[in-house]
Amino acid sequence: MGQIREDVRFLLLVIVGAILLGFFINGLRDDPLPFLREVEDLRLARTVSDGALVKIREETSVINFDDTVAAFEEARSVLVDARQEAFFGLGHIPGARNLPRSEFRSSFGDFAVQIAQEESLIVYCSDAECEDSAIVAKALMRLGYRRVLVFKGGWEEWTAAGLSQEP
Repeated sequence: MGQIREDVRFLLLVIVGAILLGFFINGLRDDPLPFLREVEDLRLARTVSDGALVKIREETSVINFDDTVAAFEEARSVLVDARQEAFFGLGHIPGARNLPRSEFRSSFGDFAVQIAQEESLIVYCSDAECEDSAIVAKALMRLGYRRVLVFKGGWEEWTAAGLSQEP
């Protein structure tokens, strides 16, 4: 009976060691299994390096203020606010959908049900220094949305122009 206990203990130790080694190796892979690592853009959102931001900026197209206003007035595009829900609740561009960078994973499912991939999207965040809009835009493009633009001026430029807003 004592030998069986030792064998079971050893077997459990080997299994736990193999699982931990598997998690470690998965974390090192360029294309990790998704149960352990987030989509690249979401991971970048937490630990963004300058090089990664340059890559994201280069892969997203920017729309200027006048074209954003025209698209809004003509209802040609869906506006996507990448700011935190608390800031969205304080005010946002009328009709904008909130898809916060920090909650992208949990919010995307509802967003995808409501917004078809064929829609034209304009993503914005707080101001020209905010990188959340570029990160969310890139994640949307990776998930199949092809007509995605970034309004760099964001909420700050919109409100400075005295344009309408929703609470």
